[in-house]
Amino acid sequence: MNKITHKKELLEFAIQKQQSFIDDFKKRIKDMQEGEEMVNDGEYDIADRAINDNTNRMINKLADQLAFANKEMATLIDLLREENLHTIVDLGSIVVTDIKTFFVSVSLEKLIYDGQDIIGISVDSPLYQKMKGKRKGQLFSYNESHYFIKEVY
Repeated sequence: MNKITHKKELLEFAIQKQQSFIDDFKKRIKDMQEGEEMVNDGEYDIADRAINDNTNRMINKLADQLAFANKEMATLIDLLREENLHTIVDLGSIVVTDIKTFFVSVSLEKLIYDGQDIIGISVDSPLYQKMKGKRKGQLFSYNESHYFIKEVY
């Protein structure tokens, strides 16, 4: 397996998953906005105002989550430009341990790629802080689990 090709393909897969996530947020926001317009079309009373206020709060929360998802997408796209392999755990590393495989990028749902479970973690995560700067053959612990790093690339 060519590791650079593997990383690039994994990144492209992660970008597709993230885009699907972003598209879902956009659809949910659009659906809520359209629902709010329907409430505003008829007679307007206090109950309608409460619905609108609640809907607006929910739309704002979704918009914040959408902005965060877009920021993470930008990180993934930046990583796609990277063409080097890592020897220490850092942003863009794939870290194969005796327990799990991690992709240091952004927080992603578990990815099943090429028959392998891969967990995307951000550099802000406590787990990353435990493995940061480690090399192949080193150990780290997190939440009472002990990990042996089999490979970093």
